[in-house]
Amino acid sequence: MKKNIDLGVLISRIAIGFPMSVYGINKLIHGIGFIEDMMTMHGLPSFLPMEYLQVKSLHR
Repeated sequence: MKKNIDLGVLISRIAIGFPMSVYGINKLIHGIGFIEDMMTMHGLPSFLPMEYLQVKSLHR
C-alpha cells in the first residue's frame, strides 16, 4: 500500500512540477513584456507587473 502512495505522490509532483518549470523557463527567457503589453492594452499602467515582482521578492 505504501508503494502505491509513493507512486501517486511521484506522479502528482511530476504532473504539477513539469508545467510550472516550463512556465518559469519561458518567463526567464522572454521576460514579463507580454504582461506589460496586456495591461497597457486594457488601460492600466505598465509598471504594475514590475512592482509586483519587487514586492513578491521582498516577501521571500
